[in-house]
Amino acid sequence: MSENVTFMSAVSEPVRQRLNGLHKELLKLHKVLLDDERVQYEKVHGRIQTSGEVLHLVMYDKWFDWLHRISEVLVRIDELMESEEATLDDAYDLLSVTRELFHANPDDEAFGAKYRAVLQRDPGAVLAHADVQTILFADS
Repeated sequence: MSENVTFMSAVSEPVRQRLNGLHKELLKLHKVLLDDERVQYEKVHGRIQTSGEVLHLVMYDKWFDWLHRISEVLVRIDELMESEEATLDDAYDLLSVTRELFHANPDDEAFGAKYRAVLQRDPGAVLAHADVQTILFADS
């Protein structure tokens, strides 16, 4: 395959559908995690009054930093899907990196410990996690 092949022609329809599905399910998971983390934040710091305040906290408060890892994957999927230079290898690399994010990694306790805590207390997070895992490990 030539190096000038666009993503749309370099990547099969099933892989594009898988990435779109992953994006959709990661958005759902991110929302569940954010909602849960907001509740935990409010228990310590008091009620957040406005959606603008929530957005500011999510972007700049260290309490929510760990959620940026999922946001970064979402951005990478968007960029890959829009790229004219992305390849099938790029798609598989992104799937691999995303798989690694959700598995215990002693070097990444900032994400892992908080993620596991949410899974322990929120059944919705468990369901959303399962949906993401189904896509990540389909025919891998």
